[in-house]
Amino acid sequence: MHLDTRTISIVIVVVGAFLSATMLVQWMRHRGHFRYAMWAAGNGSLAVGWLLLSLRGNISPFLSIVLANTLIALCHAFLLNGVQRFRGFRLNWYTSLGVVAAVFAGQLVWVAIEAPVTVRLAYVPALLSIHALLTAWYLLRRGDDGVLFARRLTAVVFLALGLLYIMVSVRFLIPSEAMPHLFAPSSFVTALFLGMLVGMICWSVGFLSMVEQRHQEELQAVNAGLEERIEARTREAWQSKDRAETANRVKSEFLANMSHELRTPLNAVIGFSDALRSGICEGDPEKTRGYLDDIHASGTHLHEIINDILDVAAIESGRLDLEEEPVALADIVASAIRLVCARAERGNVNLINRIPEDAPPLLGDARRLKQVFINLLSNAVKFTPPGGTVTVDLRAEKENGIVVSVSDTGIGMDEAGLAVAMEPFGQVEGVLSRKNEGTGLGLPLTRALVEAHDATLSLSSAPGEGTVAEVHFPKERMRLAA
Repeated sequence: MHLDTRTISIVIVVVGAFLSATMLVQWMRHRGHFRYAMWAAGNGSLAVGWLLLSLRGNISPFLSIVLANTLIALCHAFLLNGVQRFRGFRLNWYTSLGVVAAVFAGQLVWVAIEAPVTVRLAYVPALLSIHALLTAWYLLRRGDDGVLFARRLTAVVFLALGLLYIMVSVRFLIPSEAMPHLFAPSSFVTALFLGMLVGMICWSVGFLSMVEQRHQEELQAVNAGLEERIEARTREAWQSKDRAETANRVKSEFLANMSHELRTPLNAVIGFSDALRSGICEGDPEKTRGYLDDIHASGTHLHEIINDILDVAAIESGRLDLEEEPVALADIVASAIRLVCARAERGNVNLINRIPEDAPPLLGDARRLKQVFINLLSNAVKFTPPGGTVTVDLRAEKENGIVVSVSDTGIGMDEAGLAVAMEPFGQVEGVLSRKNEGTGLGLPLTRALVEAHDATLSLSSAPGEGTVAEVHFPKERMRLAA
């Protein structure tokens, strides 16, 4: 069956103009995707080039041959660089423009010397095959841009087109007498025209499919990201809820605890003072002195509780000031031990001080450091049963300064108990079931005071095996005190 090549050319012009307009519409919708503009320019160049070819004989040879073939080559250059941009590769305009320039120069020479048509038909497809095969190669190159299926199908289109160009070029290099009628030049010209038409439709559909698939993958990625963010926000909301519930529970326990801690010494002060005012101790100096001692002890206990609360409030608001100076660590620890010694004796707990007298001086606030070791020692004595031992020790670390440890053979805690103990107002034992007094401020306050000295507090414990509290002082504190 014989097909009119002029008719095919007109169809190519109409279809090319339509596909070019379609690409332009897509570009207008997605201004950030310049590849649409390049593919639209490619289809538009092809349509104009074939329009000029169809007018051969009615216009000058420069327009109908030289410019027409140059525009067809430019079409492939636009398509190639659009693919490079889509895949994220560096644009290689040198090769593209080199092929276009070669087509233009070659056609100009062939027209000027009036070379045979077969020469031009062999020359142009050979150069166009370079663009087609390069486009297929860039479509098949590995990358992380996805759209694998659509890319492969579009690459097959350009591979087939490149092979068709090569076949046409080779056929027109062979004399007609050496080929059967099936391979007549007119058949190859028709095949070339039809191949361009079908190829243009297929690559345009392939490009649109690639972009649509890319959009779907990007949308899925965005949806996945949104789902992850929603899950993260949901987790944060649940965590915030848990923290709020924990804070509310801690507040309730603190109020119940403080009610006991404040009322007990206050009741003692009020009760003993009322007894003194009523005169029941008149003539009994020893009983009067005992009541006064109890009032003093209760007042001192109240003073300590209030000081702890004020210290925690000052630390949380960032208003804790240290009066730093070189201090003797051995003297600080010995002074703290003297203050808790009476309680240890009442509980039949042995206190062992292994801090050497020549321990290195430390830059710090003597009163706050004393408060640190009083809290650690008081906790250790409080939770150590009769006959147990509390030991204060020191070890030097070459790279990290010194470590002062307070260890006991008491009841110990598990991991959950350690976490609760380090929270402000946290009580490992329940408010109603606990056997030992305290506000739950000792360890959190101690940690804050330690951190104010650029040091760290670490706790290790196990139920029934006791607890070890270690204060790690950095070497800079010793260097500044030297």
